Amino acid sequence: MTTGAPPTPPASLLFVPARDRADELCAQLLRRLMESDGQSARVLPAGHLAAEVLDAVLEEEAQMVVISALPPAARARARYLALRLCRAQPELAVVIGLWTAPVDPNEASASLGCGAGVHVANTLAAAQLLLRQKLQSPVGAAGGL
Repeated sequence: MTTGAPPTPPASLLFVPARDRADELCAQLLRRLMESDGQSARVLPAGHLAAEVLDAVLEEEAQMVVISALPPAARARARYLALRLCRAQPELAVVIGLWTAPVDPNEASASLGCGAGVHVANTLAAAQLLLRQKLQSPVGAAGGL
């Protein structure tokens, strides 16, 4: 007989603030929306180095990573994190939330230059819809949309 709490299952979604507490708060809001859909999710605290984010992704075994970024300051950091994640794990699906960015998400995805596995949303509602679609797609985190 073991004692203590049972181990928690890995989160299907890992939210990563690109830069600061504002990015983290946006990630928390989206996490709550996704948990209301029945998804397990975790938000890393703001301030992690890129190497620490990579370690957390491996440890969590997340299906998908969502980088939360309030432009303009966090856009470059979001791109950097996405590039590092895609190089380390090419099969990983990455969504970047460029909150309030007044751009077309498809154009933003292309302009970031992170590849086809990275998608951009600019509202919480759009991000929730995108995540629902990607999590339900038959190819799951390795592709979709």
